[in-house]
Amino acid sequence: MKIIIGNRAQSGYRAMYFFSIMYRICLDVAYTNYISKIYDYAGFDYTFNIGAFLLSWVLLLLCFPILRWCSSKGYFSDVIILFLVYLSYIPFTTMVAYFKFPTAYIIANTVYWLVLFLACRFFPKTRSYYQLKTKSNDLLLQIVGIGLSLVVIYISWRYSGFRFTINLTDVYMYRAEARSVSMPTLLSYLFGATKAVMPVLLVYSLSRKKYFYAVYYTAIQILSFSINGSKTVLFSTALAILFYFFYNHEHLKKIPYLMTGISVIALAEADIWETFFMLNYFIRRVFFLPNRIGALYFDYFTKNEPDYYRASFLRLFGFKSPYGDISHTIGEVYFDKVEMSANNGLISDAIANLGIAGIVIMPVILILILRTLDKCAYGIDKKIYISTAAIFAMIILSSFLSTVLLTHGLLLLGIVLLLIQRKTIESE
Repeated sequence: MKIIIGNRAQSGYRAMYFFSIMYRICLDVAYTNYISKIYDYAGFDYTFNIGAFLLSWVLLLLCFPILRWCSSKGYFSDVIILFLVYLSYIPFTTMVAYFKFPTAYIIANTVYWLVLFLACRFFPKTRSYYQLKTKSNDLLLQIVGIGLSLVVIYISWRYSGFRFTINLTDVYMYRAEARSVSMPTLLSYLFGATKAVMPVLLVYSLSRKKYFYAVYYTAIQILSFSINGSKTVLFSTALAILFYFFYNHEHLKKIPYLMTGISVIALAEADIWETFFMLNYFIRRVFFLPNRIGALYFDYFTKNEPDYYRASFLRLFGFKSPYGDISHTIGEVYFDKVEMSANNGLISDAIANLGIAGIVIMPVILILILRTLDKCAYGIDKKIYISTAAIFAMIILSSFLSTVLLTHGLLLLGIVLLLIQRKTIESE
């Protein structure tokens, strides 16, 4: 029996590696055949160098050990790292092959990911956990959900006239409108927190068979998207529902199946129907654009001094950033668009706030924070926390970590996870 189980496990890992390679090949085809041709005006140029091509495959193989480790353990932090690998690192290897990244950036980003992998692998984990145990946890969660939803409803009424849409083509108009209004700081923080918390409450409602609340939270998310055009809100909601209905305990090894499937559908849409919705909104914007923006942050902050969090939490203590809103500075300098907000996370966060030293420091800080979340999420139904992990990975990918902590609801998310009822906790 043990041999059979072992063979099944080995077969599962081989399939995971195989589909990770297939996913990379699909991204290669998408970039070379479509992205670099259709969106070359946006800076997605095509260059081929055999050395860079071979290097890109070596970089891909470097992530295989961490894929095996994270998929076998299945802690909350492991699942987040898995999603980050498929959303960011593997697309980075494709761009190393076909996009002219500066050599210094390739080295810096590779070091960032290697430190992240090593910290994830060797930083200790524990099965000890926290939980807020009361007789009315579900009631408290409903109060949090209703309270945050009222924030969204008020902001929608006050600033966008109850606009309700899922139109992705007008997101930049919605964002420009949102930036033109002055919102009180507390209201802004609460609104940001809904991005992380609402999808979790949605999935938890599904798990408790409270379908009215699930539909209600979905509608609130659409209303939230309609305010400022945040695609993360729509995508995270869709992912939360998708993983809830299709996840089981074996599916961590099958994440590359999903990513390959998305890529194949995007390629089929472009080839058969000659439309590019999936290529534009998923392949280009989610997988490739953050990597390109990361190189721009690296270029800018290796030529200018780091911000040292003056545009972040230190502004609460009177510090003033010489860059104003950093994302808008990058948008104006490299895209010649004052209204463009080039939000980004991971290495962009590291290099913008701590300079070269951040490439080593920030991955360690990220893992330490994720280890704390492990304690908050341990014992929760995996259908809930895999959805939460996918959402959190997308937020980390597009935002500075300090912003995630302060304005994207990480602290409130931790409290929500503490309130969610546990399944039976396994003994050591």
